[in-house]
Amino acid sequence: MKDFTRALTACAVAYGVPLAPERIEVYWQILGNYPEHGLVAAIAQYMRLPTSRWFPVPADLIAVMEGETGDDEAAGEVVFGSIARVSSDSHAVALITDADPAAAVALQALGGWYVFSNSDERPQYQRRTFARAYAHARKQERLGLATGERPQLARRIGQPEQIGPATIRTGALGEQP
Repeated sequence: MKDFTRALTACAVAYGVPLAPERIEVYWQILGNYPEHGLVAAIAQYMRLPTSRWFPVPADLIAVMEGETGDDEAAGEVVFGSIARVSSDSHAVALITDADPAAAVALQALGGWYVFSNSDERPQYQRRTFARAYAHARKQERLGLATGERPQLARRIGQPEQIGPATIRTGALGEQP
């Protein structure tokens, strides 16, 4: 709560608003379910918005953290266009997805690079699916839920392994072996 208190206090100074400890506590009670580093970032981002003329209420900070999905979907469509243009070059696609983890998540939603680059599906369907997955991933990042790990939305059943006299399959869907 220490970083959140510092950020909220700095925001109050910037907006010329007195900030009582009780108000900080009420904000923390309302917003405490969000990760603290996400709240600090939301306060900083709120102060940079051209429409921010008053000290934020908790709903303003939640709106910043959860974001407008329309903006993220539009950004996802731009990223989709970039990936589509270079889809035959796995190295170029990797450069994009390494720089933007949300793009990596969205590409996985389409089945990964190989499936995407060899797909006969309609491009508008792929674009819409990619943009929605991209927006969702960006929201997860803002909420502090992104792990930085590459997503694995589904796995194939692993190769059979011989363990004693029995042969078993490892790696059920959704599990790591």
